[in-house]
Amino acid sequence: MAELLTQVKEASIQSCTYHNTRQWPSLYTDHVCDRDAFPLDTVCELDRHTDEVWFIAFSNDGTRLATASKDSIVIIYETQSFQILHILCGYKGSVGYLSWSPDDTKIITCSQITYPAPAEVRLSKEHCAQIWDTETGSCLHTINKHNEPVTTAAWSPDGQTFVTGSLDRKHPLVMWSVNATSDDDHLHIFGLSSTLPTTNNPSITSTTQDFRVQDCSIAALSPSSTSLAAAPDQQSTTDLANRPIRLAAVCARKTIHIFDYRTRQKLNQIQVGYELTSVNYSRDGLELLINLSNGELWTVDGEQGIVNMKFYGRGQDQFVIRSTWGGATEGVIVSGGEGKLMLLLCLRHDYPSSRVIDTDSFPSRCENQHLASLYGPTYRTTRWSSWWLRQCCCVELCQTCNVCVCRR
Repeated sequence: MAELLTQVKEASIQSCTYHNTRQWPSLYTDHVCDRDAFPLDTVCELDRHTDEVWFIAFSNDGTRLATASKDSIVIIYETQSFQILHILCGYKGSVGYLSWSPDDTKIITCSQITYPAPAEVRLSKEHCAQIWDTETGSCLHTINKHNEPVTTAAWSPDGQTFVTGSLDRKHPLVMWSVNATSDDDHLHIFGLSSTLPTTNNPSITSTTQDFRVQDCSIAALSPSSTSLAAAPDQQSTTDLANRPIRLAAVCARKTIHIFDYRTRQKLNQIQVGYELTSVNYSRDGLELLINLSNGELWTVDGEQGIVNMKFYGRGQDQFVIRSTWGGATEGVIVSGGEGKLMLLLCLRHDYPSSRVIDTDSFPSRCENQHLASLYGPTYRTTRWSSWWLRQCCCVELCQTCNVCVCRR
């Protein structure tokens, strides 16, 4: 009987178009979540950058926000009043990516030179990753291992190691200890000796020459029986040391590479057929969300490489478009799009629906690429909810043409 009641509740959740709560629905009333709970209204605009904003990310606890820009600085705000806590500067190049550590005490920033650049900049070490102390705003370590743009970084679930990804063929995806003090302290370079047939075409293999990393993501696999109503931040209490960890990386050869992060062995590679601009694991590590240059979004089984769902209609031509999972139970997919702003809220049901937000209805200053615009529910409370902020459209994708659409 208990199992039957659980199935009824899960069916009620699946049928709720705007489901966005971690609480089980009541069996005594029809379950309907309010559409106005979605972040559709502009609640704040951050204008401290002097050039294009390329990336934005909230801390895991939702109390801080970091923005990275072409103007070569990273700004960390607190999310009560969005006052500036730290300005991270000293980069030679533009900052195109950042990643918070699991405990939010550190942040990795990835910088690159944009051309044309002054001669003194071109002669310097052009592309680097830096680890910062988020409490003091001081730089803990600078990684100069890569000789091409550093495009991405990701932390292991325990925060003791991380990887940096680059277009550098010699050092495309490098694992580091958080205690590394020099460029020779790397733990492993992924992809140098891996030649594995692809899922979609067994005759295609990947070699060092074509493994140039555009984006990557790391996740610990959770039990497959995760409930739809379970809180996304309440991971399994099983000892993390015993859980498999996966690393996914997308490369310039239109391929997704899947690695066992613990053994460092390649498990699979998925040939896609289009250039890939971003990849994100779901919190349980079972699905991948990928952006394709043809304007499509796919959800892919992280182990088998099978495409679970495809979404169409999101334009992508000149910019790097990123997407993310959102909502209380990751039942929403949020993506940027070209134009002034386009966010697609795609519900993960058997028959997914979408919500397109066009800034034709917003003030014209949304075209200002120096702004970071945040969106919240119509009746948003004064305190931000971290489980929503971490992975929703007002986290990594609420940037008007700057975060969801990243210029390169």
